[in-house]
Amino acid sequence: VESGDRLGTGFVIDPSGVIATNLHVVVGAAEIQVRTLDGTVLPVGQVVALDPNHDLALIAVAPPAPLPALTLGDSDQVAAGDPVLAIGNPLGVLDYTVSDGLIAAVREVAPDVKLLQISAPISQGSSGGPLFNSFGQVIGVSTAIFTEGQNLNFGVPSNYVIALAAAKKPMSMEEFAALTG
Repeated sequence: VESGDRLGTGFVIDPSGVIATNLHVVVGAAEIQVRTLDGTVLPVGQVVALDPNHDLALIAVAPPAPLPALTLGDSDQVAAGDPVLAIGNPLGVLDYTVSDGLIAAVREVAPDVKLLQISAPISQGSSGGPLFNSFGQVIGVSTAIFTEGQNLNFGVPSNYVIALAAAKKPMSMEEFAALTG
């Protein structure tokens, strides 16, 4: 996902072209592009839904053919010690980097805001990337790293993505830029 001078990661949740990513990857952008695994660059035509409380955005492209979509798992079933696999684009140049680790903890950081603390390394550019469980289901979205002292990595639980997809409020790119710019 490319928006202005920012790069991030996203993943397809609907073959028609709906892509999940972090809101901080696309916020304020008037134009956003998505580069697929085969190198095809697709412009984002609309923002399908936003969730500022959980740093999530659903964006839409018009692919020439249906895109392979990932399966969203139930993040309420995640527990400390479960294996996790992260896929992202560290620094925006190391495309499709895979790292593994464990769910270190499920943290309630505010009312209605949980985060998955993970030991799988993630880096800038990996924001918005999928976190997989051992069944190949997306159970989270890479969202934040803290490097003060010990490196700490966090993901947004997938159940927030599921809820966001159910509460779609599509807007044009112009409306999105005006709202978040």
